[in-house]
Amino acid sequence: MGIRKNHFKSDRAWSILQAPTESPEQEKAAAEEPELESETGDCAGGESSEALGNGPSANAEQSVPSGASHQSDIASNALPFSLRALFAPKIRQPPKIATPSKRRGTIEFRFSIAPTDAYFGTLRDISLGGKTLRVTIPAGVPSGTILRIKHEQDLVEVKVSVEKSKHLRLEGADVYLKLPLTLWEAISGHRMQIRTPRGPLAITIEPGWEADVPLAFPGYGVNSGSSKTAGTLYVEPYIVPPQVTSDGVRHAAQALNAAYPNGVRKSFPPELLPTE
Repeated sequence: MGIRKNHFKSDRAWSILQAPTESPEQEKAAAEEPELESETGDCAGGESSEALGNGPSANAEQSVPSGASHQSDIASNALPFSLRALFAPKIRQPPKIATPSKRRGTIEFRFSIAPTDAYFGTLRDISLGGKTLRVTIPAGVPSGTILRIKHEQDLVEVKVSVEKSKHLRLEGADVYLKLPLTLWEAISGHRMQIRTPRGPLAITIEPGWEADVPLAFPGYGVNSGSSKTAGTLYVEPYIVPPQVTSDGVRHAAQALNAAYPNGVRKSFPPELLPTE
């Protein structure tokens, strides 16, 4: 294999490589040494030139400089290691391609919970890889919230939707509760207890209460976001009309109608009423 002269820094270095330093036995061995060459003239399979000794890269032209004999090839191989490291051309290896790290998988779950579960908080179980994972849904979670849980090499995303209810709704940290009353309870007044995250709460409906004014209970709402103070629970009583199952009920309702001397639409917008 030949060595190209233009790989070396000076003529002095080239003259060192030209010097006959081998013995007659080495000349005989060099004459019998076969040349390494692929069928295409390049390194087979795209191997680097390190597989062929100290020559240039695999795709470089293997030319022999003028005046150089086969003995110079043997002389270059016989150089001490330190000298070869100093004068031999550096072979540029292709840069290593960084393998991107595998993105952790994202597993999605969807849950639809009742407003009472959003008020008190709840638990849900999910099956993941043959294992059961318990998910805590905190109180006061708004509809559309995505809970992210790290499980082994996966990221679990749980999207929570809060169902709509006639009686209970959450608006931020505040909770609105519609409390149904009978006609008699509304007339005579009523006392009852309801459950809250803080424990039982006593509610008193006074006789003659105003239907459009809710009862406010600060601190009985929920903690929303980073707030450490719970919001307000608003109780909105309303009357459920009785079922007319007999003439007696009908006559009683007709008698009660006389208790509205000014009617029930006194505060109703007059613009919405038909003109006579």
